[in-house]
Amino acid sequence: MSTENTGEDSVEPRRAHPGDIGRRVAERRQQLGLSREEVAERAGTAVGYVEYVESSAGPPDVVPLTRLAGALGTSTWELLGGGVDIPPGRAAAAAHPVLEELPAWECWSWA
Repeated sequence: MSTENTGEDSVEPRRAHPGDIGRRVAERRQQLGLSREEVAERAGTAVGYVEYVESSAGPPDVVPLTRLAGALGTSTWELLGGGVDIPPGRAAAAAHPVLEELPAWECWSWA
């Protein structure tokens, strides 16, 4: 966990920007093309709670967050921002990686 100096003798952990968890929940829900109602049903929670999480600045409790992660096909680690500071190519491999042969022009298109 990163820390930042507050200017005092103590060092406090850096906190996520308010709303980051809610933003990640909303983004994942939209990626899956799910409504709040569908996510609530999958998670066994109220629609109002899903709306609250998506618009709230504070983190939800662990149990409801775990249920939301399951309903969204992701992990609590991802919803909490795990991997945000990891450089590209350093994260865990995909669940079902596929090796594809690219044409030469596509290999060199970044250069």
